[in-house]
Amino acid sequence: MSSSTTLQYNIHSIEDSQSILNTPAKIIPEKWGGRNPSFYNYDQSFIDDLSTKFKVFTGSPEEVKIFNDVIYIPEYYCLYSSDGLRIDYSCLYKGPKRSKLSISAKKKSAKTKDKIEPPNKITPPKQLKKISQKFIYVSRIRSHYGHFLTESIARLWYVVKEREYSVLYHGQELQKTLIDLFFESVKLDKNLFSSFKEPVLLKEVIIPYPSFSIQCEGFEVHKLLPESVAKNLLPKKLKTTSQPLYFSRRYLDPKKRLIINESLLEEKLSKSGFAIVYPEKLSLQEQIELINKHELIVGTLGSALHSILFDISSQRNLVSFGTQEELNTNYLIIDAIKSVNSIYISALQKDPNCFKTTSNRNRILDLDIAISGLQKFGLI
Repeated sequence: MSSSTTLQYNIHSIEDSQSILNTPAKIIPEKWGGRNPSFYNYDQSFIDDLSTKFKVFTGSPEEVKIFNDVIYIPEYYCLYSSDGLRIDYSCLYKGPKRSKLSISAKKKSAKTKDKIEPPNKITPPKQLKKISQKFIYVSRIRSHYGHFLTESIARLWYVVKEREYSVLYHGQELQKTLIDLFFESVKLDKNLFSSFKEPVLLKEVIIPYPSFSIQCEGFEVHKLLPESVAKNLLPKKLKTTSQPLYFSRRYLDPKKRLIINESLLEEKLSKSGFAIVYPEKLSLQEQIELINKHELIVGTLGSALHSILFDISSQRNLVSFGTQEELNTNYLIIDAIKSVNSIYISALQKDPNCFKTTSNRNRILDLDIAISGLQKFGLI
């Protein structure tokens, strides 16, 4: 690690980065999107298979489609044609080859929290209110930190490029939250964003191709907005440090995915000189400062590690603890987009005592494997 330095940051306009918006997408043919991640305690066959599951592109998507006479239904996170057919291009997709719908909605009238996919066909509501305004559709905007930084901003690259149109979205009303600060810092006026509480018929809608499809593909332009946010929120002078930083999940809501034995790992890391932080207790600006201040970031796989998108050096070192049987390729895609030097250590196991149908199952950390992995790479 290098010694501490002082970096100068200037107030940044997102227009300064227009070149990436005008660079046609080109696939990176090299393995891992041109990066060389390291793995510890993972089966080689698993790693080899993983490397074929995603694609990374330089530049920006070129594909943009225009649709006329479009039906907007608030409870379905997509758009429909005037005859009630789902416009698949308006949906967000996930998985290899973008083969699965990524978004669903809660049943409006059900007492349960079951989720349903937008149907292929609906019966168009009668007497729809007609809206003549032209929109850019960006799909669902979520306040969930990880999904916001991946899916929710995936079509905003075109909004930056074509600012004269209003922005149509699905989701909750934009409030004074992470989302608001994010948009304000890059001068995306929140008043340009519109959603509707009742079904409407839209005269014309522009739908750009997403810059990020989870567990599938990513484009270089996806880093544009987060980096622009960082450049405007960081202080003009920021001292970097070689002190390692650990992002802990220990104080998350118990309903979230918790890491059993994490306190033992924190104790070991603290004695080795690591700074320990709890992202849910920090503001967005504080998280961005930490990402840019510390040369080495360590954490378990989770949304907090997506903060690496706010790194403006593209020379960060990232260590992630995961499980042997799964490794979400979102992290590997972001590694490639951001030119991150990454290490993945399989030190987590599923907690057999957790209710099996819970989506956010707890994980048990094997302290010995975690420490030996860090030692192998000379990090402690």
